[in-house]
Amino acid sequence: MTHEEPGRTDETEAATAIAAARLPLSAAVQWPAEPPWQALRDGGVPAFRRVGSACRALAAAAAFELAPVRPTPARPEPAAPVAASDYFAARELLAAGGVPFPPAERVPDAAGALTAAHRIGFPVALKALGAEHKSDAGGVVLGIATAAELVTAVAGLQARLGPTAFSVERMVTGPVVAELVCGVTWDARFGPVAMVGGGGTAVELLDDVVLALAPLEPDEAEAMLRRLRTFPLLDGFRGRPRPALAEAAAAIAAVTRVAAAHPELAEVEINPLLVGPDFAVAVDARTIPV
Repeated sequence: MTHEEPGRTDETEAATAIAAARLPLSAAVQWPAEPPWQALRDGGVPAFRRVGSACRALAAAAAFELAPVRPTPARPEPAAPVAASDYFAARELLAAGGVPFPPAERVPDAAGALTAAHRIGFPVALKALGAEHKSDAGGVVLGIATAAELVTAVAGLQARLGPTAFSVERMVTGPVVAELVCGVTWDARFGPVAMVGGGGTAVELLDDVVLALAPLEPDEAEAMLRRLRTFPLLDGFRGRPRPALAEAAAAIAAVTRVAAAHPELAEVEINPLLVGPDFAVAVDARTIPV
């Protein structure tokens, strides 16, 4: 459409007639916010400034319409409610449901940390317990290779954060290809809703997530991963190694099974889920009670 001239109404009338036809269409309008454009918008026709945008809108609508319909997943019988929602309670609940975690021990001080590290084996990670976003608060020290480094790390966290306890965990030393986030939120209308996306400390920045009703089967979890905008980075982009998608999907599906069986938990989340060429392992977990 062209810029509408004073006193002319034919383009607005045409736009009104197009919208009234109720056809599956989109429009490219050169002059937005003028009467013809507004007539299309008022009639429910998506109107864009560029032809390419209009075409992409139609493509998205067609893909949605033609996509296979996923049946509503059957929810498992509720499991025995869990009372604790701290970090180790979340780990234990999810590990019992099949989510892989590295060995870890809760300790109160440097002496306990040394004992745990020698039992687990160096290198280890040290976490100050209690903070929701431990890495944001500087409460995670990675790659601790010696007892001296561990004592120094404990003292530093105690001085800065004053935690009441620590987690000593075996470091994931294999090559990490991807960091993912996955979780489930219980919605008042839809029930348990699963989320997967690009994870780690940049999860909010990436804002790249896919949602589906929970629980998921592993093949459904893998299909969600493939729908991420950033999936090309996980698929050998420029010669990068490919992650173990089957292992990642199995871990994600396990998270959704656990969460769907615990309606007393408003949220269950793993961030990050570290994925390598032949492994997937969760290195942080949290649950939030209703």
